[in-house]
Amino acid sequence: ALIPQMGEECGRLRMT
Repeated sequence: ALIPQMGEECGRLRMT
């Protein structure tokens, strides 16, 4: 989204 939170930085490439 707008702010990289919950792993949603560039299409959930962290922890979704």
